[in-house]
Amino acid sequence: MSWITDERRPEIIETFDGWGKSKRVIILLENGEVFVAEFNSGIEEGKPWEQWYLLCFDDAVETIIGWCDCIPD
Repeated sequence: MSWITDERRPEIIETFDGWGKSKRVIILLENGEVFVAEFNSGIEEGKPWEQWYLLCFDDAVETIIGWCDCIPD
């Protein structure tokens, strides 16, 4: 396993009204904590947006320093 730390993002696999989400991945926060999350992206008022969504807290987080696509389907 190696962390992806560049600008690559997980593939969006499911789309909804104006936004999409990736499959679950593992994320590494800058404080060293590791969580399962989804990557979300979309367009709102003509502007693209993206976020990392923590399932366990039902909230988004911004302090991601890496992610890994190693959770089986």
